[in-house]
Amino acid sequence: MSTLQSSINFNEVMAVLDIVKNESTYNKRLAELKEAEERLNMSRFTVTTMEQASLVLERAKEEEEKYKKLITDSKEEIETLRKQKLADIQKKEDVLRKREATATEQEESLRARITQVEKERESISEKLQEIRKEQIESENLNKESRLIRNSLEEKMKRMKQIFNE
Repeated sequence: MSTLQSSINFNEVMAVLDIVKNESTYNKRLAELKEAEERLNMSRFTVTTMEQASLVLERAKEEEEKYKKLITDSKEEIETLRKQKLADIQKKEDVLRKREATATEQEESLRARITQVEKERESISEKLQEIRKEQIESENLNKESRLIRNSLEEKMKRMKQIFNE
């Protein structure tokens, strides 16, 4: 029995060693599977993150295109407004130039008229002085004429007296 018992013991020991060996192989395999599962989870996370990043990138590209179009439209609108404002300014400048030309013409005309009026005033002033001189001369002549008349009247009276006598 001892051989049998030793053979059972040996078989048992071998079975136990097989179990221990299988358990260590199982543990190694389990650790490898856990590691593979972690890598798989990391890969899934990476894939999910990449998919989300891809969606975000796609939305960002759509937004970029939208804003590029908005910028282009805004630039066109700004250019159109700039051209309109420039045309308005040019029209106003043309009107202003015409008004300035008219004002300059009127100013020149007014200056010429002022010069003419001043010449006429001087002429009138000269004529007035001449008239005053003539008036003074006329008054002097009137005085002389009265004196002469008075003198003639006196002489006439004397002559009448002489004739009447």
